[in-house]
Amino acid sequence: YMLSDFYRDGVCLDFPVGGTESIIGALVRGVTKHRGCELMLNTHVDELLFGEGGGRCTGVRLKGGRTLRATKAVVSNADLWTTRKLVGEAAAPALAAELDQRIGRPE
Repeated sequence: YMLSDFYRDGVCLDFPVGGTESIIGALVRGVTKHRGCELMLNTHVDELLFGEGGGRCTGVRLKGGRTLRATKAVVSNADLWTTRKLVGEAAAPALAAELDQRIGRPE
């Protein structure tokens, strides 16, 4: 879509100073500047963990079995299909059903 927008009248293409890597750097600084916040890149997650009732993701189980608990949030850039594979139906039935419904919609 972005490429087609480029050909509209009055449109210009801007680049961030420092290239697209500078956007990543800003996001990393935005997270890690807060005490106790950690960013883990290229870390394989096997399962999302949920609190009682499955209403909130409270942590992750990594490949190899290590468990990480979150006090405020678990943030992910995984797509819908990958996220669904990480959500156990028993752990978060409402979320699993919602993801199943969204996956089943025609695009």
